[in-house]
Amino acid sequence: MCPKANVREAVLERDDYRCRNCGCFDSKKNPLTLHHVIFRCNNGKSTVENLITWCSNCHREYHRTHVVTPKKRKLRKRRK
Repeated sequence: MCPKANVREAVLERDDYRCRNCGCFDSKKNPLTLHHVIFRCNNGKSTVENLITWCSNCHREYHRTHVVTPKKRKLRKRRK
């Protein structure tokens, strides 16, 4: 098993194979993903300490509402 797979498995096991946001389990319609607490673009590492388990729905919603992407920055500038 490669190191990345070991980290992923360790995070999933630590979080009891559940989304830490809504508590749901892994499913085909809503698979579990890993979320960086400190984003990679801010030098966040892919370590057990910096990753949490979220379902894809919670992960998508968080990034949709909280993360400012370059595209969102352009839209905000246009509105001003």
